[in-house]
Amino acid sequence: MGKGELKVFIMKLAPQPQELLSGNSPADYFSSYQTALSAALAHCPPNKIDAICGRLLEMIDAGRTLYVAGNGGSASIAEHLTCDWMKGTSCPGIAPLKVVSLVSNMALLTALANDCGYEYCFSAQIEALAVKGDVVFLVSSSGNSRNILEAAMAARAAGIFVIGLAGFGGGALCELADIAIHIPVKNYGLVEDAHQAIMHAVAQYLYSVRSVESRDLASLRAPLQPSSDSTN
Repeated sequence: MGKGELKVFIMKLAPQPQELLSGNSPADYFSSYQTALSAALAHCPPNKIDAICGRLLEMIDAGRTLYVAGNGGSASIAEHLTCDWMKGTSCPGIAPLKVVSLVSNMALLTALANDCGYEYCFSAQIEALAVKGDVVFLVSSSGNSRNILEAAMAARAAGIFVIGLAGFGGGALCELADIAIHIPVKNYGLVEDAHQAIMHAVAQYLYSVRSVESRDLASLRAPLQPSSDSTN
C-alpha cells in the first residue's frame, strides 16, 4: 500500500465529526456543556432503564454472566461498568453480578485483531465464552463501530440478549440490540457522559435492590434472641 493509499485508508477510519458548543470563555463553555448534557439525558427513556434493570436482575437470578465491550472512550465506560456493576453491587450473602470486560485482555485482544481482524476482536470472545442466558452489553457513540456490530450479530446468532448504548444517529446497533438507548447528540463528550450516567444510575439501583435482599436474608438467618422476660 502506497503512502497516498494509506492516507485515504486512514481518512476513512476517521471518527464522525462532532458539533462543538459555544462560549466566550471557559466558564461560558462549561455552562453551555451543562445545559447540553441535561438535554442529552432527557433523551433517555425511563422505561428502557426499567427494562435493562429487569433483564439484569433476571440474569443474576439465573447465575448467568454479563459481557461488555466498547472502543476508545466507550471502552473506558465498559471497564468502569465492569467495576461498578460487579464490585459496586455486591452485597453479603447473595450471589454477585458476574461481569466480564471484553476489552481488558490486551494479549487476547491484540492477537484477535492481528490474526483475525479488529472487527472480530469482540465477536470471537463472545463465540468462545457466552452462552444462552448471558447478556451482552455494547457501548458505541456512533452505533456503527464494526467490531461492536459483529459482537451484536454473534450474540444474536447464539440467542444471547443484547443491550446497546449509542449516540449520534444511533447506527445499526440500535437495530441489532434487544434494548437500545439512543442519545441523539453529535458530540462525543456529551454522548459518553450520558452513557456514563446511565451506567452509574443502573449500578446504584441494582445495589439498592440487592442491599434490601441482603438485609432480608441476614435477618432470616440471625439466631432468635431469648425474650428478656423469659424465666428458667
